[in-house]
Amino acid sequence: AAAMTVASQVVCRYCTPLELPPGPGEDKPRYLNLNLCHEAFKGLKVEWIKRYDRARPAVYLPWMLWIWNAGNIGLFALLAGLLLLVARLLGFPGARMIM
Repeated sequence: AAAMTVASQVVCRYCTPLELPPGPGEDKPRYLNLNLCHEAFKGLKVEWIKRYDRARPAVYLPWMLWIWNAGNIGLFALLAGLLLLVARLLGFPGARMIM
């Protein structure tokens, strides 16, 4: 899974430009950083996450993969714990933490 994630981010970084030149009748470039392969979201309020925005790929991609996957694991653990708690309160017999 880790190799697939890294390969996907590398391909996306080199195949998706950050911006396209303005089209006819437009005055601003089109922003294409939809897959976060160049920088974090523009409106992100947590400044330390944006530490390596627009850095070269060897610096930015490992940072981006670490920070977003850590967030995903934390969110998964929180949601799984809440779901198990609700399931235990509802009396489901198989709802238990496995360690």
